[in-house]
Amino acid sequence: MMSLRRRLSRGLLSVLSIIFVIHWIAADSVIRTVAEKQMSNRLADDGNSLIETLTSLDDDQVGFNGLRISSVYTRPLSGHYYVVKIDAQVYPSPSLENYSLNVTPIGPDQYSVYHLEGPEQRPLLVLGLGLIKFGHRINISVAEDLSAVDHDITSIRLAYFELTLIIFVSAILLQRGDVKRSLLPLVKIGNEL
Repeated sequence: MMSLRRRLSRGLLSVLSIIFVIHWIAADSVIRTVAEKQMSNRLADDGNSLIETLTSLDDDQVGFNGLRISSVYTRPLSGHYYVVKIDAQVYPSPSLENYSLNVTPIGPDQYSVYHLEGPEQRPLLVLGLGLIKFGHRINISVAEDLSAVDHDITSIRLAYFELTLIIFVSAILLQRGDVKRSLLPLVKIGNEL
């Protein structure tokens, strides 16, 4: 009888373990994806603000006024950067200081979200926008440092792991008690024989 209980317990434990591992991997991926989606939405807003600073000049050129964008882009190494490229002319954000971001060129009416290494080897999330405005090809790349977000995500992952572990251990204990209780009539029959 003990052998049957052990086999049932092991089988149920295996199934629970697999389910919780799959659940953990899926939840972990969702946490990262949601955080980066929120960041890319913010970067898109900043990119649109940069587009609004573009003006047509008398000499068939495009003017760019970086002073009309948030002050976070003027503080050196703030973790918030942009690169505006109008034809061959490049306008990096003052926050980059002398660092050159190796941004990916984006075609007109396209956008791309990707990762890049930034100043001080910090990971960046970059949103690249491509457009034609006033007859000129324009690429705008807006980037944000992922270090602080990675720290927050790690804290959320740890808290979620602890919660998942508590639920997992509780489920195992409940399952063991349920198997024992379910097999009790068989134990009684075995004792009578």
